[in-house]
Amino acid sequence: GAAHRRRRPPGPGLLPGLRLAGGGGAGLRDADEALGKRVAEGERLMEYEGQVELVSDLRISAIYYALLQTGYDFYAMEKEADVVQTLRGFAGQGAGRFPFFEAARQTTCQEYPYWPRAFLLEAASFHLKEDCSGFRDLNALRRKILSAGNLSPEERGQALWDWLREFPLALMRVRADTGFQQYWVWEAQWLAGERGRRQEQLEGIQRCLEQCARRYQPPVQAVKIILNPIKCAYSSDYHWIDGCFYFSSGALRGESVIHEFLHPVVHPAVERNQDALLRRERPLPGIDDSYYLDRSGAGWLNACEEYCVRALTQEVMAQNYPVDLDAAVLHLIESAKLPV
Repeated sequence: GAAHRRRRPPGPGLLPGLRLAGGGGAGLRDADEALGKRVAEGERLMEYEGQVELVSDLRISAIYYALLQTGYDFYAMEKEADVVQTLRGFAGQGAGRFPFFEAARQTTCQEYPYWPRAFLLEAASFHLKEDCSGFRDLNALRRKILSAGNLSPEERGQALWDWLREFPLALMRVRADTGFQQYWVWEAQWLAGERGRRQEQLEGIQRCLEQCARRYQPPVQAVKIILNPIKCAYSSDYHWIDGCFYFSSGALRGESVIHEFLHPVVHPAVERNQDALLRRERPLPGIDDSYYLDRSGAGWLNACEEYCVRALTQEVMAQNYPVDLDAAVLHLIESAKLPV
C-alpha cells in the first residue's frame, strides 16, 4: 500500500445514515456498547498503548541517497528552503556510482515514476541480513510482493526479481560510500530537530491511532514513523513487520499516517464484500487510472480500497468511527458519484 500520489480525498460527511462513533454523544456510546458486547462474548480486545516513534532507518536512507544521485528530484517539493539547499549539495556527490538504482524509475505511474520500485526497495530492505550482505528470507519477500493487491502483473514480473537480486550488494556499496556517511550524520541532526518540532503533532496522531486500534483491532504492537528528507513529501508507504507498523514518508502529515494505517484495516472488509463490490464496477471519483492496475477484478478492488480509505481517513480525523466497516465500505462505493 502506497500513498504515492498527491491526494484529493473526498471530504468529511460521506457516511450519512451509518452508525458513527463520534467525539461524544450517542454515536460514541453506540461504539462503546458494541465493544463491550464483544468483550462480554469472550473476545480479547487489544489496547495499543505504545509510543508513536519518529525514527530514521539506515537502509531506507541509503536507498533514497542513491536515488538522489541518479536524478531523483522530488526531494524539493514542499520542503524548507534550507533542507532543499542542503540536499542539493549532496545530490552530485555520487553521480554515476550507483547504476543499480537508475532502474527504480519506471513508466507505470505518470505522477510519481518511482512507484512502485522505490516502495519495493523499502519492502526488500526489511528482509535483508543485518549487514545487508544478502536476503534473510527471500521467499517471505516474494510472498509479500506476489500477494500485494496494488501491483500489476507487469510490476511484479520476472524483470523485478532479476533486478532485486542485485539489491543487497548495491545497498552495501551505498552504505560504504563516504558521501552517504556524511549525509547520514546530517540526517541524524535534522531528525533530532524534527522530533522537537513535531511533538504536539505526534501526540495527536497517537491519540487517533489508539482509537483506531481499539475499535478495529489491527495486529499492531508498535508504530514507527520513518521520516526521510529526500523522499517526496507526497509519497507515503507502510510496512507491517512482526507486529510493527512502519509508516515511511518524506513529510510528517497526520492525514497520511492515518491513511496508511487504515489500509490494512479496510482491506479485509473489501475482501469480505468483494462479490458485491465487483457487481458495482464503475469509475470512482478522484481515483486515477493507475489504481485500477490491469483493469481486472483485482484492480477494481484495489481502487475500491483506496477510495474507501481516503473517505474513512477524513471521518476518523474528525473523530467519527464507523461501527460497521463492512456497511461503510458498501455504502461508500454504492453512493460514489461518477466522475465528471
